[in-house]
Amino acid sequence: MMAVQMVASMSEQTQYCTTKGLGWAFLVIILSFTALPLLMSLSIMGPEEYARQCKVAIHMPCFGLN
Repeated sequence: MMAVQMVASMSEQTQYCTTKGLGWAFLVIILSFTALPLLMSLSIMGPEEYARQCKVAIHMPCFGLN
């Protein structure tokens, strides 16, 4: 008896997930729009000046700085 060997295509062998890594991409985008500017302004101004500007400007978040 002759064995019949079927050759499957690549798409039939592997289950592809098209949204794999999408969560990491959104996390990088969100952090680049929120944490990166905050850390840059804190590092440029220094903690004392950042705390002073934080009290004046309403759009700068204050994180326990006096």
